[in-house]
Amino acid sequence: MKNNFQWNTDSVKKWMELIRAVLTSIAIICGGIWFMTRGENIERANLTHKLAVIKLDENKYWGHLTIDIENIGNVDINIKKLLITIKKILPLTEDANSKVKAGWSLQNEDEENILWPILHQCSIESKDFLRPREIANIYYEFEFHDSVRVVLINTKVLHPSETNTAWQYETVLSIP
Repeated sequence: MKNNFQWNTDSVKKWMELIRAVLTSIAIICGGIWFMTRGENIERANLTHKLAVIKLDENKYWGHLTIDIENIGNVDINIKKLLITIKKILPLTEDANSKVKAGWSLQNEDEENILWPILHQCSIESKDFLRPREIANIYYEFEFHDSVRVVLINTKVLHPSETNTAWQYETVLSIP
């Protein structure tokens, strides 16, 4: 039996071009998926706190809080609002001190974190627009009693298109 199959070079060439076009399309789609999942188009930021404290008189301190927001991503960041909360950790309240002495936990069973007393809380509207690798400095001043020895500072940065927190940062600082 004789094989009647003959290679038609034009037909083979067309099939190879079709296969190359399909593989090129698949490669472009895979590259796009890889780029999107790598997070290159996601907003990324680092937050830091710096606190300067000066004694005003025998009973009061003045605090100057600097919040640095650094855009570490590859896309612009538009900052809408910051929520700043400063809580007193030490000295413990009378209630907290009693719980500690009795061997009880300061954390309520239904709470994720300990509910420290709030010294100061504020909301700051912002129109800062950060390009990649830029840093914004936000400043907040407050006064507090000289008995405060340790504070917890929490900053939440809200995304402009949402009310959800985009970034959050906490620092525990000792007062000299």
